Amino acid sequence: MKGMQRLWKKSLFLSSLCFVLAEESQRINPDNALLAGLISDIGIIPLLHFAEQSIDQPSFKEIEAAIPFLRGPVGALVLHTLGFTEELTKIPIYAEEWFYDSGSQLSLIDIVVLAKLHSLFGTGRAADLPYINSVPAYGKFKSGQLDPDFSLSVLQKAQSRISAAMKILL
Repeated sequence: MKGMQRLWKKSLFLSSLCFVLAEESQRINPDNALLAGLISDIGIIPLLHFAEQSIDQPSFKEIEAAIPFLRGPVGALVLHTLGFTEELTKIPIYAEEWFYDSGSQLSLIDIVVLAKLHSLFGTGRAADLPYINSVPAYGKFKSGQLDPDFSLSVLQKAQSRISAAMKILL
């Protein structure tokens, strides 16, 4: 349950970041980006469910260690089974592939990669992240417009979207 709650919060924040980045790009539909952010970690849900139902319940540390290796393929399988488009099905696989190059045009995967990077700023994983200007998605986003002030603005806009959504839900 703890893992599911954490996943829900991370997915909400990531989808908001995707929406804001898509709005700023003016080339990606923000609603599609919102969905892309929500499904990027969908592979974690069956993993957590399996761990909970398993007779030999693995520890939370064991589950967390397996997630980076399994969330992408499991997520892609879930989305494929549910009939999602090929583009959306690829998102769980490439969401944290920082150097994935989707081609010359900005794509939903690029938006998710940039949002994931932004979501990890200031966390324990930040030290392991590449410089944002070394990521292929960075160069496609308004000719490298992502500077520290812009990133801070994106994070603030995403947080205000989450706050507004929470007021509606509560």
